Amino acid sequence: MARTPSRASKTSLYRISLEPEAPFLTAAKSEYTDREEFFIENVTVGSRSALLVYGQIPNASPDWLDHAQSLTSFRPPCINNTSASLLLLRLDDEADHAYGLTWGMGHLLISSNVMDDGFGLRFALRRADAEQVSALTTHALDTLPRTARLSVFGGTTINSFGMEEIGEVVSRLVGKIPADGFSSDKPGTPTFITVKGADALSVPLGKTAKDALSDLHLIDSVIRNEVPAEGLEHLENTRPLRPGNPKIELLEKRFNEVVADLKPGRLALSWPAEWNEDAGEPAKYRITGTTTGTVETPDLQLEALRTPLAENPDPAKLERLRKIHIQGLNEDGGVMSRKISGDKWISFECDLDDERFVMQRGRWYNVGGAYIEMLDRRVDRILEREATVALPPWPMEWKKKRDSNKYKLGRAKEFSYNNWAADSNPDLLLHGSPDDPDRATSQRFRGLRSPSPRWHTNSRKAPR
Repeated sequence: MARTPSRASKTSLYRISLEPEAPFLTAAKSEYTDREEFFIENVTVGSRSALLVYGQIPNASPDWLDHAQSLTSFRPPCINNTSASLLLLRLDDEADHAYGLTWGMGHLLISSNVMDDGFGLRFALRRADAEQVSALTTHALDTLPRTARLSVFGGTTINSFGMEEIGEVVSRLVGKIPADGFSSDKPGTPTFITVKGADALSVPLGKTAKDALSDLHLIDSVIRNEVPAEGLEHLENTRPLRPGNPKIELLEKRFNEVVADLKPGRLALSWPAEWNEDAGEPAKYRITGTTTGTVETPDLQLEALRTPLAENPDPAKLERLRKIHIQGLNEDGGVMSRKISGDKWISFECDLDDERFVMQRGRWYNVGGAYIEMLDRRVDRILEREATVALPPWPMEWKKKRDSNKYKLGRAKEFSYNNWAADSNPDLLLHGSPDDPDRATSQRFRGLRSPSPRWHTNSRKAPR
């Protein structure tokens, strides 16, 4: 029996901040749209006006040709051309955002300053199953800017990834979601689709205009109205300081003051969250925006960003860092990523008002305050549980004062109580090794089923 053709096709979807009256073209990079290899078409998707940008990114001379020629004295007649396409449309004329569908290297065409960071991740957290997560990318908010990329074939519970509830930021999640409401759903048959959520959302969208618009409306509704799925709530616990927070200005001032002469451990390179790890590891990096012009290096070092900052006055250092861009290249010299601003490649830590803050991925995070809030939540959850074990009452004990040899009535020592409780209830276990002096002492209480004779739980009369 022939297989029924799918009604949807995998697409990379971006959410773009765009005012209602702003033209679509402002969301695309002019460095591509101004090229003769690129074309712009006003189109429609169903009833919605849209803009299609498409073209070729040529690389007439791959980098490996020089090496091959130097070894063989023959230059292969090879060229590389990479296609890229971006479709921009709004679901509502009054909306303050648009959606961008990309194919090929189309993600390179989107201006980073209008991209809704983490859009795909927010959708995945709201629809994914916490028991069926197949890949997770996390970034540790610490002086060691560790990035962990873990995947499990077939999916597993989110707890299996060993992520800390605080101090780590998730930038990408891959998991299965029910296809309910999507054009890829098959009525009468439980259907699941795999989504990849980061800055972009990789998801099957309808092949017809009607189905695609229906899928986009569903995604838009989920982002605006739903909360993270059960078991995935904590992945949004560590959030950046909101724009306008008065501490941001103070933190940026602190960065500007000390970045050029930091001690080791306070500043480090880190992978930007918007790096598309599906593209693989870069062979080299192209750095632009420095006073020395464009530089390409196979080994990205921290000094490539710190040195240009040293040339600027303190108030302008962070601003200068944001004007430096780094782009990953493959073995052929072709681009693998969009140009990512220098502040996205930096991890910086400092203390302010007895709290610890970390700048990572271009954002400031309050690590200390968030950690305390997380501990409070954990304690509240623990105290909400009712104990299933009933412990005997804690007895009082007469204790002799060292200075006067007189007795006073007070609560028994914890050690004494633990021994007595274990002996009075066979369901309680006193832990300790045979060589432990506490364990040896506990042996003297074996066989007792009532408080030690020297304990006085009721009498107020002191011993003689």
